Amino acid sequence: PEYIFVERRIYLAKGLDNLKIEQIIAQKISQIDLNKAVKVQSGKVKVITFTDPNCPFCKIAENYFAKKADVDRYVFFLPVQGEDSVKKAAYVICSTDKGKAYSEIFSSTKITVSQECLDKAKSIIDEHRQIAQTLRITGTPTFLIENRIIHGANVELLETLIEDAKKKSPKVQIKQLLLTAIISAVVSV
Repeated sequence: PEYIFVERRIYLAKGLDNLKIEQIIAQKISQIDLNKAVKVQSGKVKVITFTDPNCPFCKIAENYFAKKADVDRYVFFLPVQGEDSVKKAAYVICSTDKGKAYSEIFSSTKITVSQECLDKAKSIIDEHRQIAQTLRITGTPTFLIENRIIHGANVELLETLIEDAKKKSPKVQIKQLLLTAIISAVVSV
């Protein structure tokens, strides 16, 4: 399927089965420090996003998410499309209403950013880049939903994964958390 993590090919070449690959992916996702993300929306289903404010495919995805009120959104900026992308990311980081500011950077709203804001945001953007590098995420948009990594603005796949996540019972989610904890314990031994 198209939602498979890029490293899956490497893992398959090493002879790992699909269950083990899913466990590795779940373990990597569970290590992301969401306190370093910019939270732009609250809801039932957690979606972690790596984005560039000037990426045209990111804008397609953001138009989709603008209609999804039931999503818990954590954003990591990966501004690869120039200095204007950095300014837009800084605008959101420095804003008191991050959700509104995030919507504004994907609209035609003109933004202004002070040098003080750029300086403040630099270390946060650097942390976001480091997190992306650790996960081997090099392109935008990239989404993490329910231990799945989606590269690109595949709106149909995003919708499917979000709807599937909403249907999961609390028991299934608890089992996933336990599995992730077991994997983390085994990996750290």
